[in-house]
Amino acid sequence: MNTVLSKRGLISAQLLLCAALLFSSVNTWATVSLAAQAADTVAVAVSGGTVFVWFTPVIAAIAICATVLALTRGFLRYVLAGLSLALSALTAWQLVLVVVDPLAYANSEITKTIGIAGQTRQELGAEASLSWAVFVALACVGLLFCAHVAQLLLLPRWAAKSPQKSRYETKTGGFESGGAQEAPETDRVSDWDMLSSGQDPSAPR
Repeated sequence: MNTVLSKRGLISAQLLLCAALLFSSVNTWATVSLAAQAADTVAVAVSGGTVFVWFTPVIAAIAICATVLALTRGFLRYVLAGLSLALSALTAWQLVLVVVDPLAYANSEITKTIGIAGQTRQELGAEASLSWAVFVALACVGLLFCAHVAQLLLLPRWAAKSPQKSRYETKTGGFESGGAQEAPETDRVSDWDMLSSGQDPSAPR
């Protein structure tokens, strides 16, 4: 029972974390302030989906892996668990890089805003401030990675099947027969001896 609960709990936690990550990706991760020479100060909001075009498909793939893993058995479980772990590790690493240097991931939005590509940060006077959404995403993907590690470690326990009794097995470990059990050979001989001596073999002994 504990094994079943731990399995369901881990998979449910993964799905909830994936939902939280998808929610954070549609919110602003960073706000970039531009002070170019030819323009006034401009604030550029950069969302998670803009920073990583592949973010939503990867999180969706992790959620699908968790769902399929709950329904499968055997070697496929290890493949799905390993794939989920690799994807969550990659996502966590990329989010760390965003927190360390958000401007490096905001170039496309900056180019769309000012219409000029290739300018340096010094020329643009660019400064970035991170929002709550990116820290929520970082925390969620960290928890997701831990859940995938625990899942990979618990897979052998999930795969172990508890011994099940056959429907024909009796409490004493034998098997029920369709008809009456045959009497031992010694009982048959003693019954014939009693009949020969005029005694009733069916009488209580």
